[in-house]
Amino acid sequence: MKEITLRVPEEVAPHIEALAKRMPEVEIERTVEIQDANSIYDLAFRSAIDELRHLKVLKQPRDYAWIMTGIEQDLENDLLSFSSTRSFAAYLHILGLGGVPSNTCLYNATQLVTGVYPDWVFLDDVDVSEERRRKEVFQLFLVAFRRARNRISEHICEQMKA
Repeated sequence: MKEITLRVPEEVAPHIEALAKRMPEVEIERTVEIQDANSIYDLAFRSAIDELRHLKVLKQPRDYAWIMTGIEQDLENDLLSFSSTRSFAAYLHILGLGGVPSNTCLYNATQLVTGVYPDWVFLDDVDVSEERRRKEVFQLFLVAFRRARNRISEHICEQMKA
């Protein structure tokens, strides 16, 4: 069984629900109406970045590139994909995150990574501890993002029950 989360416009939701009901092996676990202009995804993404900043995990501007690279290689497909470093930088700005690296910084850093996470190889000849730290940036982001997404979703569900 695989869980898929969809975010659909209000007018499309009844059609999706009707389609799912015609498939006996598919169950709708929950339906959540998002009242806020920010999506659960956006709130969780910002929360994860804020957490990494607070924990001082993001030590260098190019650490954001490790997050973007990991997102692009996300094997569970629960993260949005970005078409370019420019779109990723723009997204960080849209979220209202200040102090984010430039498109050029992100692009240059992403060019240093080969392979698929967690088996990344960095072409700038870093020592083993720095290589491990870079990989942990993405891993810690992933954990923080998923924890925040679950917390926000549960909070919204609790509000709907009240």
